[in-house]
Amino acid sequence: MKSMNNTETHRSRSKKPLLFIAIAVSVALAVIVSSAAGQSGALKVTSFPSGAKVTIDGSDTGKTTPMSTSLSVGDHAVVVSIPSSGWNPDSRTVTIVSGNNDLSVTLLPILTAGPAGPKGDKGDKGDKGDRGDTGAQGATGLKGDKGDKGDTGAQGPAGSDGPPGPPGGINVWQIVSGLAQQAQSNNSYAASNDSQVTITLPAAPNIGDVVRVSGIGAGGWKIAQNPGQSIIGANYDAADQVFSPRETSRTWWSVASSADGTKLVAVVKSGMIYTSTDSGLTWTPRESIRGWEAVASSADGNKLVAIVSDGQIYTSTDAGVSWTARETNRFWLSVASSADGTRLIAGAGGPTGTGVFVSLDSGVTWQQHGPAAGYSAVASSADGIRLFAGASGSVIYSSADSGTTWTVSLNRPDSWQSLTSSADGGTVAAVVLGGQIFTSTDGGGSWTPRQSSRNWRSIASSASGNTMAAVVSSGQIYISRDSGVSWVAHENNRSWISITSNSEGTRFVAAEANGQIYTSERATTPGTA
Repeated sequence: MKSMNNTETHRSRSKKPLLFIAIAVSVALAVIVSSAAGQSGALKVTSFPSGAKVTIDGSDTGKTTPMSTSLSVGDHAVVVSIPSSGWNPDSRTVTIVSGNNDLSVTLLPILTAGPAGPKGDKGDKGDKGDRGDTGAQGATGLKGDKGDKGDTGAQGPAGSDGPPGPPGGINVWQIVSGLAQQAQSNNSYAASNDSQVTITLPAAPNIGDVVRVSGIGAGGWKIAQNPGQSIIGANYDAADQVFSPRETSRTWWSVASSADGTKLVAVVKSGMIYTSTDSGLTWTPRESIRGWEAVASSADGNKLVAIVSDGQIYTSTDAGVSWTARETNRFWLSVASSADGTRLIAGAGGPTGTGVFVSLDSGVTWQQHGPAAGYSAVASSADGIRLFAGASGSVIYSSADSGTTWTVSLNRPDSWQSLTSSADGGTVAAVVLGGQIFTSTDGGGSWTPRQSSRNWRSIASSASGNTMAAVVSSGQIYISRDSGVSWVAHENNRSWISITSNSEGTRFVAAEANGQIYTSERATTPGTA
């Protein structure tokens, strides 16, 4: 405006210089606008409750929600808060791209706890628990001295017919008496040495080639790989999780799996629902563009339930092909399903109804249960009887009667992000954003902190509860094979947001908030190691 006012002032004095100045200013402005157009984007911020202050990169914008502003392309630290109120501030990193960028924030209420009540009477002694799993087999003892050769015995009667021989194309068994053998395609090897025999895979096998190995000596055998080779399988001692990227980059927000890992469902924040029937190789978009928050699946992958952060609950009985809207509009935060998809649990926050909502008819009707709170994490046992709910910034509650009554399971004012349960509800795990992993092996009676403090976002469990997987935002994927006692890092640092597991804990599916979906299966590490 200053440039135009000055130009008008000069115009009264000299018309020709004025025309030159106006053109120069227009050109300069055009260059500036053209240069900036590819380097900035519009950010629209809405919140519940509205009227919240918005701070970007440490600077107060002076605006309250709903608001819009222009920002340079890239990552920006955004804080939405209502100072001196009963609402927790929301802090997150937002990646700005060219064009329009939307950020919808639900502020959670600050919960205050009253003074501790008097200690209750000692309860009756509980029933005797089930017998625990058989312990691991002990180490093999030292090999004894070789005995004297015995006398040759009398010839025994003829044995029964043996099993059918190998199919055509595979040679007869070759006895390997040494310690090493280079295998050839479509050959069979019997290791007869008293020490372990190493069988090296063929260097350049064709698809469909077969190598058979058997141990007839005391030392057994092992397989050696050539450079670039790996063995895919679930029960090898050396097997590790190998992750492969799937689908295209989207704002993935939640993912769920059937028990066998074949049928998958994933939701995109401010996008659509996507389903897969081939373990994640291909995906099909479903439903409409909504603010999807979370999704859960039955064991067979046919009954699905998905929630909208400021909308309704949606259910499907045909593996995600069609969907039906349920319940009323609420600020839904979390959802879980029983194995048969009949019993469902969802957590909500905000003035439209805080608490736990339970359905006993596959989502057709819902009943509100539990203390009033914003439940950011829920989990269910396979039968839907034992339930767990984490109130953000407060406690974890448990129920043993499908949500009719609730008791405090873990009293910690942490930002609970995700809960998972074994099929029997005996092994439970929870993750904290900016905190640790917490595990319980007695149905939530007692909890143990595990791993280091990280920005944990999601956790999943096998049906037995022995295998668990958790993801860290801007970190790695961590897998445990001992019910959460120890953890091993996998994959690269990414913006992980959600993870799910098949019932055996051998296949995982992880989603990036701003990237792809990754599927995994157990395989040996590629190479000669």
